[in-house]
Amino acid sequence: MIQVNIATLEDVISQKVRQVGKERKWTMNKEQLALLYKDLNKAVAEVSGVRTRAQLREKHFDNVIDLIDDWEPSTATRMLVLGLEDDDAFPTAEESKR
Repeated sequence: MIQVNIATLEDVISQKVRQVGKERKWTMNKEQLALLYKDLNKAVAEVSGVRTRAQLREKHFDNVIDLIDDWEPSTATRMLVLGLEDDDAFPTAEESKR
């Protein structure tokens, strides 16, 4: 059995997480990143049937890549990430006028 290149998969996951954050204009602090990685890694585990990325095999790779391409954070994760937004990063209308 050939093991999937974990470094490649980690790069794809990292790119997707950052893409999602950028598209939504989130601050992307450490806590937000952690929530998004957790959500995506959980989805990868569910689709592949393995607990860790190290257990992934070549037979899982195409399904996992398809999942990552189509992945959107769960509603709960989105709500938690939004709750961690830095208020100072997005000034109110009043603050913008100053």
